[in-house]
Amino acid sequence: MPASTITFHLDEGVLKDLVFLARHANKIGEIVGLAAEMSATASFEEIVKYVARKTKIPEPDVSRILQTLHYVIRTQAHSCVETPQFLDMVTHDLKERNGEPGADDEVKVWQEAINSLQEAIGKMGPDHRFSFSRNSDDTEAEWLVERAKYALLVIQDCVEVNPNKRGGVPVLRGTRFTVAQLFAEISEGRSLGDIAEDFDIDLVIIKKVMESFAIHFDRPFAK
Repeated sequence: MPASTITFHLDEGVLKDLVFLARHANKIGEIVGLAAEMSATASFEEIVKYVARKTKIPEPDVSRILQTLHYVIRTQAHSCVETPQFLDMVTHDLKERNGEPGADDEVKVWQEAINSLQEAIGKMGPDHRFSFSRNSDDTEAEWLVERAKYALLVIQDCVEVNPNKRGGVPVLRGTRFTVAQLFAEISEGRSLGDIAEDFDIDLVIIKKVMESFAIHFDRPFAK
């Protein structure tokens, strides 16, 4: 049978998740193995706690890694795309972001991790915890819920609401810079790097906030 010619483009939030996965490529095999040790009745939260305890990786990071792996398996199942083709599509979409802040580094990280990711995903056979049929709506719904939980955790980590700061308007943690102002600056065409430099804010925090909002809205709100 000839290889599938299906192509699709991944949105910004998903690409960020996949690059995050690539940055942990050397741990993926261990994480996948530990997740598979859990019983079929274990909840996603129980799996995350178990893997985090064994690997010493923070729970939010384990959650994001497992969710992203789940996304890869889900996408391949629904689209009939083999792992090498999917990884090539990600490479293509990352390269299309050429010129954006950090884009070249993300491409490099991804390409260096491809072999490790392909090996790890290849080991996730039909009996693995994150494998499922194409019609498994319950599994997909669980993935969306856990993904939303992760986004909320990141927002809570990077954003604070303090009555003594800007009258309780949400601000980036450790600053008086409001989330509303961040979006206003972006709408005026300012880059994240320029905003961080001009307002003396940690660029990592700004990126995490943007990624968390991207994840939060990357789901159906109505059917």
